[in-house]
Amino acid sequence: MKKKILKVATALTIMGGIGLSGQGTTANAEVAVKQQQAAPVTFKDVPKGHWSYGAIQNLADWGIIAGYGDGRFGFGDNVTREQVAALIYRTIDGDQYFDEDHEFVSTYKDIVDDNSIMFPIEILALTELEIFKGDGSGNFRPKDTLTRAEMAQILTETFELQVKSTPGFKDVPAGHWAAKAINAVGSNGISAGDGSGNFAPGMKVTREQYAQFLYKAILNDQQQ
Repeated sequence: MKKKILKVATALTIMGGIGLSGQGTTANAEVAVKQQQAAPVTFKDVPKGHWSYGAIQNLADWGIIAGYGDGRFGFGDNVTREQVAALIYRTIDGDQYFDEDHEFVSTYKDIVDDNSIMFPIEILALTELEIFKGDGSGNFRPKDTLTRAEMAQILTETFELQVKSTPGFKDVPAGHWAAKAINAVGSNGISAGDGSGNFAPGMKVTREQYAQFLYKAILNDQQQ
């Protein structure tokens, strides 16, 4: 199924939010879906002067991120692959692509109906939309922390990013599995690397970092 990417104007109408997980890389989300609040959301653990503040606040206002449900965003915590699935699903309003009675069948060995996965429908839906492909060994690894290379691949698939130029990251050889996606996010201004000429593809992504990447990708999509 070919996906259609929503513009920011549509994203602004999304109701409900995604609560990202608690401490560490294996904790489950405390708040799965939460109705958007009438009053602006303010997280007590996000410094107002931090570079990610605007991205976090906008995503919260759009109902894409809800935090822990206790006033905290979880600043500094890692973001997991299943949490990212939920965020992407809400960003593109994934419900629009499937009938209410659509039956999702897992192709992953580690996505089973045992209530251990917070967002199985989102994971399977995005797999059908060809945004996710798993890890190549039959697993999705939902509790694993997202890496920067995986971030690049997911955003490239979601927003159908094209490589506008080759940033020339020193640590991303042409044969790297995510080289094209990394060059796409780099040349579209979504990620500028680590400031030293490297992209750091294996580095883990924190919640605030992912919020910034996703926010930039949404704005970039609006400008196309």
